[in-house]
Amino acid sequence: MLLIVSSFSFAEELNLICEGVVDQEELTSSFGTTTSNTQNGALTTNIYGTETIQFKASFFLYLDMDKETGVLELPETMRRPGAKVLKTDLTELKVTDKKISGKAKFNAFARHKFNIDRRTGNINYKFADSKFNGSCRKNDIVENKF
Repeated sequence: MLLIVSSFSFAEELNLICEGVVDQEELTSSFGTTTSNTQNGALTTNIYGTETIQFKASFFLYLDMDKETGVLELPETMRRPGAKVLKTDLTELKVTDKKISGKAKFNAFARHKFNIDRRTGNINYKFADSKFNGSCRKNDIVENKF
């Protein structure tokens, strides 16, 4: 008896849309002129601080769960001004029953880390001086709305 086993393997793809709030730290400064009793006269004083700006954002993750590869696609609001690259491959992607984590590398200096809880869909994504907290869901829409 001859038994022929055919293995059909296919990659488990998972397309996610993640929506939430970005907390972005921005450097602020104020300056003023002070007068002192020294021979040098007036001194200019600069005071630097940070201000947190919040805005809503959404982005896409395209994952191949079997190969542990994927692509991150960000909106322009989550990239530095003038950035031309809005998509990048994911590195160090790890998929477990409870969590998906990885890094995105947009250039030699920008390494963004993310963690998704697969049970709740909650995501934490850290990039530059900003943090994104939100929720991811499956994106089964294959075509554009318009």
